[in-house]
Amino acid sequence: MTKSSELTINAAETRLLSAIGFMSARAGLVQHATKIFECIVIHRPQKSFGYAGLALSNLCVGSYSQAISILRDRGLKKLPGDVDLLAWLGIALFFSGEKFAALKIIERCKFPRNDSTISALLVKIVNNH
Repeated sequence: MTKSSELTINAAETRLLSAIGFMSARAGLVQHATKIFECIVIHRPQKSFGYAGLALSNLCVGSYSQAISILRDRGLKKLPGDVDLLAWLGIALFFSGEKFAALKIIERCKFPRNDSTISALLVKIVNNH
């Protein structure tokens, strides 16, 4: 039997787990989503998916301060300057009512003009608000 610290998940498995986690979060099953995204953080620490998923799980149930904390204190400490995490932080700040702080963060997010990732699209929406 493989120890959990030796377990690896590949990119396709990460995408599948992320999709299940996002569906769980959207359904309000934050506890389940959190377990999934914590697994991703442990096994793919160099990627932003896990932190973004943890934050989104909290955003789905209105726990904005928890989402902000996850992004600032965990995600961006591990992956400083990660544009996807910055975009999610801007969104979390925006929803929490901290619109000025959100816009300052969003201004730091530079996406190519034709970028259609969820982070880039969210930044465009906030910039047009």
